[in-house]
Amino acid sequence: MDTIRKRTKAAWTAPKNAVRVEPKTYFANERTFIQWVSAALFLVTTSALLLEFENGEGYAKSTAITLLVFALIIAVYSLGLYYLRIWLMKHGRPYGYTSHFGPIVLSGAAIAGTWIILSKLRQLELADLAARNNGDAEPEVLAFRPEAGVCMEHDVSSFSPLEFEPSDALIDEERNLLLVPTLSEIYGFPLPEWNNQGQLAIPEGSSATVVARVERGDFESATFVDANTLYAVSEVATATPDMAAVVYSFQRNLLGNFEISGQWKLATPEPEGMAFVQQGGTSSLYISGLQGTTNAPSATIQKFSVPEPNGLTQAVQGSRPALRASRLLNTKLLDEDMEDPKIGAMHYFEGILYVLHDNARVVRAWDIATGTFQAEWQLPNVPNSNGMQWEGMSLQRVQRSSSAALRGSDGDSILLLHLTHDTPAAIWSIVVEEGSVRGSIVFPECAGVAVLE
Repeated sequence: MDTIRKRTKAAWTAPKNAVRVEPKTYFANERTFIQWVSAALFLVTTSALLLEFENGEGYAKSTAITLLVFALIIAVYSLGLYYLRIWLMKHGRPYGYTSHFGPIVLSGAAIAGTWIILSKLRQLELADLAARNNGDAEPEVLAFRPEAGVCMEHDVSSFSPLEFEPSDALIDEERNLLLVPTLSEIYGFPLPEWNNQGQLAIPEGSSATVVARVERGDFESATFVDANTLYAVSEVATATPDMAAVVYSFQRNLLGNFEISGQWKLATPEPEGMAFVQQGGTSSLYISGLQGTTNAPSATIQKFSVPEPNGLTQAVQGSRPALRASRLLNTKLLDEDMEDPKIGAMHYFEGILYVLHDNARVVRAWDIATGTFQAEWQLPNVPNSNGMQWEGMSLQRVQRSSSAALRGSDGDSILLLHLTHDTPAAIWSIVVEEGSVRGSIVFPECAGVAVLE
């Protein structure tokens, strides 16, 4: 019995003599230290990512700080444990290598972070449910949809998507047409008219007709300067420092269509918007462009004197005179608070210059007389599109018909907004209302801009 007791006691008692430590044990200690440091660095990285959410506020900030504290504890603890084990190995100690505190801290960090995130998700669900019950839900962006007399879509089914890219919209009051530039042609679409029910509607059975054409053209924008003269800008296939596009003037012929009456070369890079502005007895062409780098683009609007038609109908290499800007609008003001300020179209209407920023999906209104910002409104959402393809706009004030007046409609006129969408090709005419701020527009529900649940 005494022999058994001695053997049992010896099995549970560490030897008093120093033990021999293999060299690989030191490497094992280093690997363990590196793994602890890796865990701490992972917590630091997670904390940095969390601080990117909600601008480092709310639950993201509290979770990040908690994980940073645990990361600091692990880093200090692992360093102390590393040197402690080196001391134990140098002195040949056979015990003291077991770590009890470290796993608790590491597991605690994972549990704390998970608990905070789950708690916040539950809090967000409860807040969203309360908002829905109180009618304070966030606006839901819906898709554009046709509605008789309000949101009217022009038929473009007869055009090939490869050959039809609407790039602007302008009103031909002489022929009651909506002119739409696209590649080498300018098409005329019938404008909505009052029907027997006192509603605006696109005439049934109507079709688009070509009103102007330029061989190998690439129309980006067009504008009327009077009832029978319009100017258009067309990009060239190979741009040079002194010619990025060509400006054409067109004159109406006896058939009501337009023929080239002049040409000028334009150095403005990537011109996509053009507007005719009459202010203080002066007439000008405003042409938008893009400058800067791909990562930091900057929109520009240049002001030009309206050139007299030079009779140049067939251009020969080097024969086009240059169209030179007389003034450049304030770029910093145009681009303010906008990541991508690219301008897709411009329209001057009732003293306001409307600037359509297609990539930002907004329209900004500027008072030309005072040079002040008036309003900003969001563009509609088109099905099967990223919403960044709006390329043209035009406002039109339409007098109410007698039948509409008899039905009790308010006011003597309504406001129509015509929009063209590049890809997928679409042309819309929408009845809108003027907002409380000059230059602002209120869309109907069918436009799908923002509708509360």
